[in-house]
Amino acid sequence: GFAEQLRYTSLDVRQQEYLQSLDASSQHLLALVNDVLDFSKIEAGGLSLERVPFHVLEAVEEVQYALLPQAEKKGLTLRIEASEEQIDYVEGDAFRLKQILYNLISNAIKFTHDGEVVIGLQMAPHATDEVKAIVEVRDTGIGIAADQLDSVFQVFSQSDASTTRKYGGTGLGLSICKKLAEIQGGTIGVESVPNEGSTFRVVLPYLLAQEPEKEAVEEILGGPIDTFFQGQALVIDDQPLNNKLLELSLKDRGIRTVSATSGRDGLALLQQQRFDIIFCDLHMPEMDGKQVIEAMMQNESVMSRSIPIIAFTANVLPQEQAQYEALGVSGFLFKPFSHRDLYDLLSTHLPAVLADDNADPVEMLTDMPIDASYTLAGVKQFTGDDNGLLADYLENFISSYSASVEQLQEALIKQDPSGISFYAHKMVSHAELLKHVELTNVLKKLERLADQHTVTAETANDVEQAIRYTTQLVTSMQNEMDRLGQKVA
Repeated sequence: GFAEQLRYTSLDVRQQEYLQSLDASSQHLLALVNDVLDFSKIEAGGLSLERVPFHVLEAVEEVQYALLPQAEKKGLTLRIEASEEQIDYVEGDAFRLKQILYNLISNAIKFTHDGEVVIGLQMAPHATDEVKAIVEVRDTGIGIAADQLDSVFQVFSQSDASTTRKYGGTGLGLSICKKLAEIQGGTIGVESVPNEGSTFRVVLPYLLAQEPEKEAVEEILGGPIDTFFQGQALVIDDQPLNNKLLELSLKDRGIRTVSATSGRDGLALLQQQRFDIIFCDLHMPEMDGKQVIEAMMQNESVMSRSIPIIAFTANVLPQEQAQYEALGVSGFLFKPFSHRDLYDLLSTHLPAVLADDNADPVEMLTDMPIDASYTLAGVKQFTGDDNGLLADYLENFISSYSASVEQLQEALIKQDPSGISFYAHKMVSHAELLKHVELTNVLKKLERLADQHTVTAETANDVEQAIRYTTQLVTSMQNEMDRLGQKVA
């Protein structure tokens, strides 16, 4: 995470090379650990499957979008071949399907230097209420020799030793895919011609399902866009990065935060200040979570006001969870958490504040806490120390981006993907100049909608996210204008 943040700072050529090596090594280690953990969990029989309705094509599209930058970086085409009207809603585990596809498509991109990677999808009726999803990942890559085909799904196996040296990898990815397919009652196979390409075929049986009722479009924070919460939170975690992440997430929901990096410091803060909710890590040095929670339950303020205590942890066994609940824990927030997880907890334990139903969405978004994750360094390359030129840029930016918010909203209301793509394209260069990473990423995603025929719920969420970031940025620029005016005066 810190390597990623460092990428957006000013670096000379040598530092960029060092950072690239650091980042690549970190990603390799992360992939290795994740593969080993997944494989161990499968071998131990500890992998559970969900059974929820999902749309197969939408799951495939999610993986395609996530891996599109990786393909584009190598100059490859990554496309889907599917007839949308033939794709059904099914009941099963969408996450495990996507996990298989991530492995297969990542491999296809890695071993393909020219041409394309194609994801084929078709649904075959299997019984009255069953269907088989047939997914093919085809590439124009280096291929696999015939005498190596039988071994590619074996543990810690790659087609030959030179593959590992040249391309890296753990040799676990395909064996994990095979096991994931089998525990879902499916199969996986491969056909390949050296120097022409490979085709991996996955067949997974699913029960047919009805399309779930569509929920109201929700903002990226995980709940209704006009819902904020009242109160102050105490966050106790010995890792400052975890504290910061939760602090930022709570701030986005309107909650003030005080952080402590040890149980003793957290208990001291509890004596000094009034809190409405407490987040406590369960694994800390000196005093662990159990000891801290036991001490909290002796605190008069906690007892008299029934302050909810949320266990903030990466892992807890079911029997341990019951023990913590017996101690007084009100809920669990598991790392890594989603905004939806956090929103659900806050909805249960804190009073919500709803915006006026007649409020303008742009004004409503402006009321959100400002996170000025940008820099004017790129702009100042052109304006230098001339505050007058900088003020002119800021004024034009505010005017242009305020109009862009309205245009994006109008395109969304009209359900016009090409319009959304057009206005996102107009905005993206300045977002990049300001190094606002989050806004840049979502605008680039919206840019790709030119050929899309409908506005999906995901697209609507992306537009709302872009509007939020843009509105925050406009407000921050207005503050910059005010500071600049004071400086000149």
